[in-house]
Amino acid sequence: MTLTATQAERRFILLSGLQWLPVGLVAPVLVLLLRSRGLDLPVIGALFALYSTVVIALELPTGGVADVLGRRRSLVVSRLLSVGGLIGMAVATAVPAFGTAILVLGAARALQSGPLEAWYVDAVHSADPGAEVQRGISRGWALEALGLAAGAVTGGLLPQLVSGLPADGLIAPFSVPFLLASALTAAGLAAVLVLMREPPRHRARPSAGRIVRDVPHTIAAGLRLASGDRTIVLVLGATLAFGFALAALEIVAPVQFAQLLGSEESASAAFGVLITLAFLGSAVGSAIAPRMAAVLNSASRTAALVTALIAVSFVGLAMGAPFVVAAALYVGIYLLAGISGPLRNDILHLRVDAAQRATLLSVRSLLRQLGGLAGSLSIPLLVAVTFGIGWLAAAGVILAGAALLALLPSRVPRIAAAPAGEGTIGP
Repeated sequence: MTLTATQAERRFILLSGLQWLPVGLVAPVLVLLLRSRGLDLPVIGALFALYSTVVIALELPTGGVADVLGRRRSLVVSRLLSVGGLIGMAVATAVPAFGTAILVLGAARALQSGPLEAWYVDAVHSADPGAEVQRGISRGWALEALGLAAGAVTGGLLPQLVSGLPADGLIAPFSVPFLLASALTAAGLAAVLVLMREPPRHRARPSAGRIVRDVPHTIAAGLRLASGDRTIVLVLGATLAFGFALAALEIVAPVQFAQLLGSEESASAAFGVLITLAFLGSAVGSAIAPRMAAVLNSASRTAALVTALIAVSFVGLAMGAPFVVAAALYVGIYLLAGISGPLRNDILHLRVDAAQRATLLSVRSLLRQLGGLAGSLSIPLLVAVTFGIGWLAAAGVILAGAALLALLPSRVPRIAAAPAGEGTIGP
């Protein structure tokens, strides 16, 4: 049975929240877990870089697989890998074990980076070819942020609730959020199996041999599209900048705020609350993104403006602000990013048809990971001098992203789209 546009939107929103709830659980304690196992910031940065490298290596092939094999199957495999990787992180005690778990989680991330949103857009267009998807995408991003927020406040509190566990044991207090995240990921796998229905195909499902032959074709077509469309190039350039800035937030913020709050061992609950507020800010930003674009009468101009404000917020962090001010700036960055993200994605959807949607989203994720790779390798070295230099570097890069978005036309036209399922390779 074909889903209606409303049914597809509701299921997309629910699955978006379930997809990111486990990530929220581990966000407040990831760096703290690694630090508690004796790893310093340069080694942690190298592990983050390894994660980005794995995602980069697999991003386009997995996006191609999602386009030719199906979004649902890609997400099923992603969830299975996530369960294993999260358990591995929980029990790892040395760099090789952490590296192995990071490899598995990187592969899982590559598989999940585009299929859910691509499935939603195609399901809506299958039910109503003229339907707009901006509202659903914004609501999906909002629930993602709410899931992250709910997970973060829980993940930050859990280590305090199990503080009786030995800090150097196989299962330490910071391990518990990872174990709970693996259980919730398994629940998310069940939801994918029950709720996702692929839009009907207009031709027979290709054979295994055809899939293998078509994946490189899909990838090549996606790269040609990404490099041949000026609008896509500009949006992807801004995405690269966001990846760099996100690395700074993920690596530097937990350590700096832990120092401001007292110590890494006692600050996980407070930092969990701070991350929760940040994710709630992102949820609010995602929810109001369409309204903001309507007020300014341009999605691209709105995205450029809020991205420039993110750069200003990073400069504020670099000034060595007291905790309350720094916390407000941190939350503000996430709120502004919540506005920019859905608008940038909606612009990309205007410039691609169904046959290559997941592949283009994978290109977007790849560029974000490339930015994250650069940030993971450079930010810890800059922070070794002072926190301020790291934040200023992030500010400069994100300001360049704002400049790219400012070059977009005020109204981005939609390409003439082929019906879902037609073309060389269809979902």
